[in-house]
Amino acid sequence: MTVAVRVLVEHYEVFGDRVLRMLAEQERVPALRQIVDGGRALHRDWCTRVFAAALAGRASTVRRRRLAQLVAICDVYVWKLLRRDAGLSRRRSVPALVELLTPILNAP
Repeated sequence: MTVAVRVLVEHYEVFGDRVLRMLAEQERVPALRQIVDGGRALHRDWCTRVFAAALAGRASTVRRRRLAQLVAICDVYVWKLLRRDAGLSRRRSVPALVELLTPILNAP
């Protein structure tokens, strides 16, 4: 999981601020809506693949809730809160995200 979180944080380090700007502008610039929706779908698919083992064998309602939790924790806004708002370093953001994900991934 830590490797996946490092990859995610690195992605946000490169693209996060641009993604945040697009999210902020999507209501004013209709052409951005399709791009943003595609990004949301890609993010959800990434979480589904990366955390497949934690989602496997769950009842559909539990699986759906867990996936929503994982998508939320791995969202660009959480990265923004940790990096930009709280001032955590890139290096410290990784364990912060791992600590948020661990209870979800280890839940029965």
